[in-house]
Amino acid sequence: MQSPGHNAVPVFETVEDSPMFRFTVSDLDEKADALNLRCQRLFKGSKKYKDGITTLAESQMTFAEHLEEFCGGTDEDSMILGGGTMSKFVGVFRELASFNELLRTQVELILCERLQHSWSKGLLNDVKEDKKKLDKRVTDYDSARLRHLGHKKGVNSKVSNWKKEDPDKLHAEMVAAQAAADEARFDIARKMTAVESRKRFEFLEAMVSSMDAHLRFFERGFEVLKNLEPYIQHALEMVETLKAEEKVRGQQLEDMIFGFREIKTMRESKLADATANAAAHPSNGGPMQMTSGMSVIAAEIEGYIKATQQSGGTHVTVLKQGYLLKRSSNMRREWKRRFFVLDSLGMLYYYSNKERKDNKKTPQNTVSLLTATIKSDSDEPGLRYCFRVVSPEKVYTLQAENDLEQREWMETIQGVIACLLNGSIDLAKLSRVLPKPAKPTHSRQSSLASGEELPVGDFQGAGPQPQAGPLQAGGQRLVEDAMPSFSGGVLYIEPEGASPASPEFVRQHQRSSVARMPSPLRPSSPDSPLDILRRVPGNNCCVDCGSADPDWASLNLGVLLCIECSGIHRRLGVQVSKVRSLTLDVKVWDAPVMAMMEGIGNEAANEVWEEQLRHVSARTDSWVWCDDSDEDKAGPSPSPRGQQTRQPHSPGSSPQGSSQPGGPGVPSAAASTSGSAASTPMRGGAGATPSTERKGDGNSCLKPRADHSLAMKEQFITQKYVERRFVAPASAFWGGSAAAALWDAVQCGNMHGAVRAVVAGADVNAAYNTPEAALLMSEAHARIDMPGASPTTTDSPGDVTVLHCASQVGEVALVEYLLQNGAKWQHQDAHGRTALHYCVLYDHHDCAKVLLRRGADRSICDQTGHTALDLAMAKGRLEDEELFLMLSSDPPIERYSKR
Repeated sequence: MQSPGHNAVPVFETVEDSPMFRFTVSDLDEKADALNLRCQRLFKGSKKYKDGITTLAESQMTFAEHLEEFCGGTDEDSMILGGGTMSKFVGVFRELASFNELLRTQVELILCERLQHSWSKGLLNDVKEDKKKLDKRVTDYDSARLRHLGHKKGVNSKVSNWKKEDPDKLHAEMVAAQAAADEARFDIARKMTAVESRKRFEFLEAMVSSMDAHLRFFERGFEVLKNLEPYIQHALEMVETLKAEEKVRGQQLEDMIFGFREIKTMRESKLADATANAAAHPSNGGPMQMTSGMSVIAAEIEGYIKATQQSGGTHVTVLKQGYLLKRSSNMRREWKRRFFVLDSLGMLYYYSNKERKDNKKTPQNTVSLLTATIKSDSDEPGLRYCFRVVSPEKVYTLQAENDLEQREWMETIQGVIACLLNGSIDLAKLSRVLPKPAKPTHSRQSSLASGEELPVGDFQGAGPQPQAGPLQAGGQRLVEDAMPSFSGGVLYIEPEGASPASPEFVRQHQRSSVARMPSPLRPSSPDSPLDILRRVPGNNCCVDCGSADPDWASLNLGVLLCIECSGIHRRLGVQVSKVRSLTLDVKVWDAPVMAMMEGIGNEAANEVWEEQLRHVSARTDSWVWCDDSDEDKAGPSPSPRGQQTRQPHSPGSSPQGSSQPGGPGVPSAAASTSGSAASTPMRGGAGATPSTERKGDGNSCLKPRADHSLAMKEQFITQKYVERRFVAPASAFWGGSAAAALWDAVQCGNMHGAVRAVVAGADVNAAYNTPEAALLMSEAHARIDMPGASPTTTDSPGDVTVLHCASQVGEVALVEYLLQNGAKWQHQDAHGRTALHYCVLYDHHDCAKVLLRRGADRSICDQTGHTALDLAMAKGRLEDEELFLMLSSDPPIERYSKR
């Protein structure tokens, strides 16, 4: 076996001083100069690359430090910004920075140092120096040789300056000069040979080592980022959840704003009535007297005070709050605007504008209402809407903004005073409870923990229901009086849970009112894709969980989804569901897609996807929605006094007999239950009774509601679309196969039938060789009127797909649906014609444009060598200019035909 360098060609053929040797040295010297220039350029590039890596490492470290400053702490603000997950990202960026620093060191040692010191300032520089040394030694040898031979003469050739020297000495000098010249020649040969040999492997070795360093760098980075993958997935899920919460919060804010405007309108109407009443019955300025209407108010206030007394002051109800002008007691007697609160502790206090060191506001107590009286007007006749709280301690002169506010404040304070004076309140026990609220807004944590939803308005706490009669009795107040007021108002709550004055009624009234008016967050254009698709039956709520107002869609399923269910669909993959946003992905919603989506809808889709659930529901006479008890193992709490809880219509609800918002096509159930069990409310949907347990049925599954957990929804969606557990078998609908049913549905233009067949398992790319398929192909061929259009005979009776059939029918929505579900446009029939040929032959230009926009190749030829454009031109002038341009432009791929 030969050694690796056996065939190496020597750089110098001889080391003897000869013209050939000198020519070789000169040639190699020029090559060394050129190599030196290359090395210098490569060194500059390597140095710049090294500096870039250094900058990247420093930038990553700086970014990690700033990211840690942003949310790396353990305080509440940092945790809200994602500090728990961000801290792991900080560590990753620091590791990546250290990897970059290591890569920088390797690049510097392997490339920069070797190019600079080993070559430019090393070997190549030595070659240059040895070349100069060789030239000098050769010159010295030539001079010594001439002296030895006696050829050395003076400037004047006629006068000989020859001095007789010792011949032996001259010979010795010549021999020494010759030896030095030989040694210099050998040195330059060694260096040039080293240059020519080492340049063949050292540069390659340096780059290989550098690339190996890069490989190790990316391997380390991949390992670090791979370990981060679970945290990234968790963070993405958390982001989806937080996005959904942000949407809910935005909608809640819009509901609050709408409720505020409605209440403000009602109060303005009441203010006009109060102003007219005040003009007809002017106040005499004396102490306020109790009336029958005020007695009812006092009875309700008494219930609140007793509840606070029994809770030890942990459950406090705000009776009235709002801004009032207060006259100061100093010499200047100026008016200052303060926020006053009257609560069920019997305390009247206000908040000053003075800021403390901790940036908190401290409530200022006024006087004891036990010894106080209320007088209308002030001691100055020119001031309007004033009243005074008079006690032995101090007199507070207060001014409201209008007659209504003045009357409400006076009546509420007088009601509290009456409760404190009538002896039914244990004043000693009441005095032992907390005298001041824990927060400036008077919102106690205990009130929030009580489970009551706080009403919108001035009242940040909702107390227990007092044992008092209805407000309508005696006081002649309307239901609107029970609405919370942003400008101040008494919170009147009917003790019976079904009262229209209850907080539940207030919330539901606001929600139903919002449903009647468009939210600013919703698309305002009546022609927007969202509004158009919302009008499709069942599309007013999510197809899987029933959330109201879905704004995501699945293209291949033709249904609308809420944001939570869309995230689950997205995780299943595009082979199951192609999820798009109705508000963000604006380019998706062209006319064909809209036609397809309008042709399906949630109601029709669930008739297919949830057919087994519908049968189970019909057999057991039960509702398919999952109840809270199935998730929490706890039944619904009974309504007060055994009465039914009123369930107002919500935006997603529908009258009895129509489809419910939980799922289009799901049969509705009764809106309430009998006895003491209250119906379970659904967020964004009408109330429905819980479903009964269904045992022994392999297909039984409780359908999740909007307020159920994400895991429960994901389990149901996986069973529904991946396992297809609730889809009825094809034999239940058709006598033949699903493929035959798909052909019949497409041929009839029946979108719902096509959906049912595809869901049942029909292959959209199956080649049909039935008599119907052969007839379709022959009819298409008969429409060709051009020479040379007769194809070669074939034994196949058709070899067409349902996409050919849909193109012949001309249903754009069906063509789009088949394409969305994987139909291949490049399939050719027995004559080599694609669906695009069929669209042109039957003058279905819209279908042809759909195929072209979805990637159909306009250059495919049939067996006769004709493209779709050829067939169109043979029929005469193509009037659709857009289609003509699409067919005549350069094809994206090479033309081919099926032979």
